[in-house]
Amino acid sequence: CLTRFLSVRQLKYQRRRMPVWAHEVIIIDDASTDASLLLAHAYAQRDARFIVIAKSVNGGVSNARNEGLAASKGRYIAFVEPKGTHPINAIERLYENAIKYNADIIKGNNITFNNSKTKSANYNVKSEAVITGHAILTALLSHQAVRGHPWGKLFKREIIGDSCFPDDISMCEDLLFCMKVFSQAQKMVFIPDTVYCYRLRNAGATGNK
Repeated sequence: CLTRFLSVRQLKYQRRRMPVWAHEVIIIDDASTDASLLLAHAYAQRDARFIVIAKSVNGGVSNARNEGLAASKGRYIAFVEPKGTHPINAIERLYENAIKYNADIIKGNNITFNNSKTKSANYNVKSEAVITGHAILTALLSHQAVRGHPWGKLFKREIIGDSCFPDDISMCEDLLFCMKVFSQAQKMVFIPDTVYCYRLRNAGATGNK
């Protein structure tokens, strides 16, 4: 079974591509001011695997993710950013390799895009690879084959444990979370499949992925 955290903007796209075996999709409405919550509830009424958590006060991305983690029941967890989405069959490929290798973390390739261009991430891999033990945290900290964001990966729930995203800082919260989780992992698999598409803004802290 699998947990996915989605932004409401992705519901129409993701529901059509949700694997029939997926256990749950947790939608965190972080005190939206538009019709997002109504849309989320509408999809939850159509499909019981959609779980809506509505917050009355905006707590930020870390707080929202932590709410999702606390509610999750899946054996594996994937994160989805408001600016990103999974291509068709991406989750299946991640899950297949998680089962095949009994891996704690599975990472696929990413592409970034905006209104004018699409680009493969410069740290994408060309073939499957498996690393174990201390090499996993080393790979994260070397900032080459893997980066410190939670999307584009599948995590075994048990290695996350009670780790959470720090919600008292505004930068590097993703990296701090990943450092905790990667330090608990014993096996990580890289696959050459494109599993995540990240929309870039013209400017901002996340402009270069």
